[in-house]
Amino acid sequence: MKTLWIAGGWQDSHGSRVRRVENPATPELVDEVFDATADDVRRACAAAAKAQRQWRKVPALERGKLLHETAALMRTDRARLSELLTREGGKPRIENLDEVEWCAACFDYYAELARSSQGMSIPPMAEHQINFTIKEPLGVVAAIVPFNYPLLLLVWKIAPALAAGNGVVIKRSELTPLGDFASRREGPGSSATRRRQRRHRGGRGRVGAGRRPGCGVHRVHGVDRRWDADRRPRGRAVEARQPGARRHPIR
Repeated sequence: MKTLWIAGGWQDSHGSRVRRVENPATPELVDEVFDATADDVRRACAAAAKAQRQWRKVPALERGKLLHETAALMRTDRARLSELLTREGGKPRIENLDEVEWCAACFDYYAELARSSQGMSIPPMAEHQINFTIKEPLGVVAAIVPFNYPLLLLVWKIAPALAAGNGVVIKRSELTPLGDFASRREGPGSSATRRRQRRHRGGRGRVGAGRRPGCGVHRVHGVDRRWDADRRPRGRAVEARQPGARRHPIR
């Protein structure tokens, strides 16, 4: 049974509803997960907001180093992750091996962007002025992940968000939630690497895989950006319920 990752640790759901994740080819039981409740979502968003206030202060070089280390851990765990993605989603194993590698490459890419992000100077209006821009984090990003590439489309959202100093709350697909759970497991690496990762883990929260649009993420005060890849009725329903939130769709 998979619980919820909130505030840097596994926590039980406030609800009791359990969802079966079945292999679409057999269909044998792969695992069971909790459906998150609205209270679970509020806890995750509050934890992400609290952690983000510290995460945004972490130097960009350190954030980039942590993202590179995450990429290395994913490559080390590539066989296990790809097997689980195949069992829960039904795609051929070779495609999921590629998906894990693409995820690692995405972390590497945004790790370098975090290291090289720059502002811009602007010609002043008067001799005593100095004009410049500073890029600042948005705050807490709600990432709503579809089923077809559950790990890659997740990483496309969280890698740039974390690189920029944001906190993230993740709403997984109810059909393929296990790859994200598996990626949460601490992989091999030096003790110093693991300590650094533990220090910053509170910046991410994972909530359950409910069938309601957005699983309540869109209704929580404090979510500053919603990032999804769904243009179907579910995506439109989420947008209608949170008209004031900025949406960043995957093109």
